[in-house]
Amino acid sequence: TASESFTLESGKKLWFKARFKVSDTGDSDFFIGLKSADTTPLTAPVDGVWLQSDDNDDYLDLQVYKASAAVLAQTQIYTMVDDTYITAGFYYDGSALHYFVNDVELGSSSGISIPTAELTVSFGVQNGSAAARTMSIDYICAVKER
Repeated sequence: TASESFTLESGKKLWFKARFKVSDTGDSDFFIGLKSADTTPLTAPVDGVWLQSDDNDDYLDLQVYKASAAVLAQTQIYTMVDDTYITAGFYYDGSALHYFVNDVELGSSSGISIPTAELTVSFGVQNGSAAARTMSIDYICAVKER
């Protein structure tokens, strides 16, 4: 689609960063990052790189999928706090994927099979119980070297 304007390419740099908060991190599922356009982004991801948290935990995870298969899952990279802004993102330097929270690099991974599909900025939140949950986004920045 027209919104899918980002690709990860060997030798080309890509940055993604967002400042956001979630009202109740332990009672919601949420994600933010770059994904292929999809009608079921929380349950059946196809391609992308994103940060997420699952219902019943307060941990932020990094996920990379290619052709509906997980190629990288870095779990519990950060402990979220309810209704508290963080900045989180990733940087692909053309060969390795680096991930950050609050401008501190928490790790990197090289040699992974990166998704080659076109991706779009994506985010979402889903409640884990019968109470409303919100995600507030201050900004999202996605930049790709051409």
